[in-house]
Amino acid sequence: MPCPIHLLCQALRHRDSALQMLRLQWCQLSESCCAELAALLAEHPGLAQLEVADSSLGDSGVRLLCEGLRTPGSRLRILR
Repeated sequence: MPCPIHLLCQALRHRDSALQMLRLQWCQLSESCCAELAALLAEHPGLAQLEVADSSLGDSGVRLLCEGLRTPGSRLRILR
């Protein structure tokens, strides 16, 4: 099943995207969604805050987000 936030992440990768904060609380994010978000963290240097509280990420989802945070392109300052 494709990630429901795939199109959102794809749009945010556009070079003109000025988004600085993304709130996805209570979204029941799957592992594929976490992979999309991890890629977004690496490719969207303007994103400073990501809120995924109460989204049932699971261990694998958290690991994927951590991988995205480790990339040189990530400038995220706040992760909730």
